[in-house]
Amino acid sequence: MSCAAQGYALASVAKREVLIDHATREAQVTFVLQPGPVATMGPVHFSGTDKVDTTYLQRRVPFKEGEPYELAKVNELRDRLTSLGTFSVVRVKPATALDDKGQLPIDVELQDRPPRTIGFGLSYETVLGFAVNGYWQHRNLFGQAESLRLSAEVNRIGYGTFPD
Repeated sequence: MSCAAQGYALASVAKREVLIDHATREAQVTFVLQPGPVATMGPVHFSGTDKVDTTYLQRRVPFKEGEPYELAKVNELRDRLTSLGTFSVVRVKPATALDDKGQLPIDVELQDRPPRTIGFGLSYETVLGFAVNGYWQHRNLFGQAESLRLSAEVNRIGYGTFPD
């Protein structure tokens, strides 16, 4: 289990020793870890989005300030924000030092995706013939990552016109 998984968010390698035995062609590497102080989860600050309501984003945070630091919770925050489909970039950056409360603040840099997307497709099946489909999607309708997608398909184009 890593130091970060045990609440030591600022753990680092303090020393590394490498011993090489040329006769046996073996190497032994020793790492000395500096765990640093035990951290708790700090406040989350969002930047880079002007379209999604940050109050809504705060409700997506899977932890409360002051809880013991867990790297898994930081990863879950990134996954929750990515799964919204509203952002092209989600960059979660814990601070490099604890604040005066012993908490590790977390900065989240976001970049909005274009709000509207269109797509088209064409397919062919030997039994059913050609099909054409398309969709139009609008992301973040009301500021809380809502999505509306309208799609249509026309199929069986040319169905039955070819002799069996």
